[in-house]
Amino acid sequence: MAVATPSPLHVSQDFERRIEFGFDQLKSKFSFVLSRALTNKISAEVFNFLDHERVSREKLQQLEKELDVYKRAVDGLRADCGRLEALQNETLKENERLQDLVKGHRVITLIDGDGAIFSKDLISQGQQGGHHAARTLSDAINKYLSANYGNKPYQLWVYLFYNRRGLTDTFNRVVGLGSLSKTLEEFHVGFNQATERFVMVDVGSLKEAADAKLKVHLQDDIQLPQTFKINLGCHDSGYVASLRSQITAGFGEKLILLKGYTQMAAQIAALDLPVLEIPDLFMTHKLTPTNRWAIPLTSLNQMVTNTNIATPDDWSKMSIAESDEVESSGTSYSRVLQRAAAPNLRTRERSPSSTEASCETSYVQGSPGTRHVNPDVVESFTYSPIEAQTASLHPVLSVQLQAWIEVQIRA
Repeated sequence: MAVATPSPLHVSQDFERRIEFGFDQLKSKFSFVLSRALTNKISAEVFNFLDHERVSREKLQQLEKELDVYKRAVDGLRADCGRLEALQNETLKENERLQDLVKGHRVITLIDGDGAIFSKDLISQGQQGGHHAARTLSDAINKYLSANYGNKPYQLWVYLFYNRRGLTDTFNRVVGLGSLSKTLEEFHVGFNQATERFVMVDVGSLKEAADAKLKVHLQDDIQLPQTFKINLGCHDSGYVASLRSQITAGFGEKLILLKGYTQMAAQIAALDLPVLEIPDLFMTHKLTPTNRWAIPLTSLNQMVTNTNIATPDDWSKMSIAESDEVESSGTSYSRVLQRAAAPNLRTRERSPSSTEASCETSYVQGSPGTRHVNPDVVESFTYSPIEAQTASLHPVLSVQLQAWIEVQIRA
């Protein structure tokens, strides 16, 4: 049997089918291989991711543990900070307290008693007036300081310097104040007894003695850290240089002026310092002694007649004991007139030392009915035209009037 020869068309179709089949198989194999490689790669990446996740989780857990440790440490530090802050506050308070202790609240009051003179009402009360003056001064200073600088444990010290004899003489020469010379000493005692830190000092009659002591206290006390304030009771411009010096040195904030007279010295007021004024404590105006010898001549006869003046006959009748008594009690007005009338009693010369004493004792009141004066004043008496005005009087009375008028002039 004969085999039929395939036609080219059939051969071509068959070849095409085979190629497609082979391509399909190749494609299938390639797809499988590609798919497997991709799967392996993805799997590897997944495993790597999971591995990284595990590592990250472990690190996270470790970080969380460390964070807990840090949190506990921070909490501990915060607690420590709180304790330290509280301790710091306590330390600051203690430091402030210690600074206050070191700085102190010592308040010094310096008063020039020759110008800042306590009121007539206070001095006339004697010791009670001294107590009242000290209490008024203390209360006013404490009130002023508390109102302006707060309530603090202020320690008050008061130093008052004055010339008691000079002030007594001034009282005797001012109309209406003569009685104060008798109560001034008791007032002095009462003021000093009011409290331990209040001191009223009689510095004597030396010129500017009170000023000198006050300025030294000002210079020494203002530099101490314990000194909080200094109240200065000064009445004239003699203190301006000292005050300016302390202000320049940086102590101006410690100064307070204690006002005495109503009208303050212009140069002191120009310093623009705080002023403390205490009503009814000091005299508000400067004392002006009156001219006591300016008396109408028509009343001189009556005035001299009314005084207990001894005549020459009375002097001769005076016993030795009575003379000694008069001498021991001081030189009386009649004794002075006796010396003025008797030339043989005026022969002794005045010594230089008696000149100063005569200025200080020219007028001192004695017992009732007797004026005690310095004989040296009358011994220096020289004839003046005023004799002509008394020439018509009795000779003894004329001498007496001349001596009395001369005493008043020199007083």
